[in-house]
Amino acid sequence: MDNQNNQNVLSSLNYFSVFFAPILFPIIVWILTHKPITSHAKKALLNHIAIAIFYFLSSLAFIFSKEVYEKTFDNPETISYVSIAMGLLFAIFVIILFIINLIRGIKLLTK
Repeated sequence: MDNQNNQNVLSSLNYFSVFFAPILFPIIVWILTHKPITSHAKKALLNHIAIAIFYFLSSLAFIFSKEVYEKTFDNPETISYVSIAMGLLFAIFVIILFIINLIRGIKLLTK
């Protein structure tokens, strides 16, 4: 295996680390490697952080919708539906970012 293939494999592992060490692996690679790989490590790290944030917001929106629905407001259904819609939107963002990570990793492996 030549140096370019090694760099591509390590760079793709940054994106695939969403399965096994989402934030930790790109940080370690970013610290320990050099330029061509560090740019992929930074992008993967930002994607993993965004996934974590949107996952947290999605969970929070679903929890909030349950709490609102159990309270006595004038229109608890409307508030609950809006928070469920926000939760679904954030969940869609998580899925899209997850798929982007997979596509970037596969592209690097097929170079």
